[in-house]
Amino acid sequence: SSCSESCLQKYLKMTQRISMRFQEYHIQQNEALAAKAGLLAQPR
Repeated sequence: SSCSESCLQKYLKMTQRISMRFQEYHIQQNEALAAKAGLLAQPR
């Protein structure tokens, strides 16, 4: 059972890291879109 527990811990840590990375990427994408929208919204 200890082996499965350690595997589960590794899996949970991995998924946590991936979700954090994904959140950071998503935030960056949103900021980029907001910047583009701001540039497009500005009158020339």
